[in-house]
Amino acid sequence: MERILGPVVDDISLSPNVIQKIAEGEVDDQWVKSLKEADKTIKALELRRNQNIKAAEDISPELERLTHKVRDYLINRIWIRLTL
Repeated sequence: MERILGPVVDDISLSPNVIQKIAEGEVDDQWVKSLKEADKTIKALELRRNQNIKAAEDISPELERLTHKVRDYLINRIWIRLTL
């Protein structure tokens, strides 16, 4: 069972450090690296959704929240720059 699920779990999981860096960290090279890792995970999750994997269903809302948080942050930064 672990042989089957191991690669799936690795594909669709993010470390707490990556999530914390994106959600709370300074925008720097490490933030961009974390964002790329999250993007890779989101793409893997989209591929796994059609396979009816419970772990993929469970993590989907969390990744969606993280995506919205990044989007809101970037929109806010652009808005600040435009209003200066």
